[in-house]
Amino acid sequence: MTGSVPVGPERPERPERLAGLVGPERLVGSERSARPVPLLDIPEVSAYADGTDRPLLDRVALTVPPGTVTAVVGPSGSGKTTLGLAALGSSRGGVRLAGRVLLGGTDLLLLEPSRRPAARAGRAAHLPQHPETVLDPVRR
Repeated sequence: MTGSVPVGPERPERPERLAGLVGPERLVGSERSARPVPLLDIPEVSAYADGTDRPLLDRVALTVPPGTVTAVVGPSGSGKTTLGLAALGSSRGGVRLAGRVLLGGTDLLLLEPSRRPAARAGRAAHLPQHPETVLDPVRR
């Protein structure tokens, strides 16, 4: 289950107010229907364990508009980390990705793996979960 929540200034209803917030170079469509380019747009991504055709993620789609916070919630083993890494054009060892992952309009999966960190710089990062530090009440 995913969801997005606008943060920052109230979401403008008129395109001219939107242009003032995100700049005209970040808009797509006509003036009347202008909308911001999604920060992250995954039209479809799948992940497979190397050597198999069994999907770990099967044609998952996700769009994250600029200025939103998005949470991916699910039980242990449901693919949250695999999706999060795929959103960065990355994967754990032994996992291959297929599909499209657009970060600011750049398809990360079309880039050489060595060029992906530069394409993500300043736009997206992976913050790994460390339950032993997050859930330790003594450290709070």
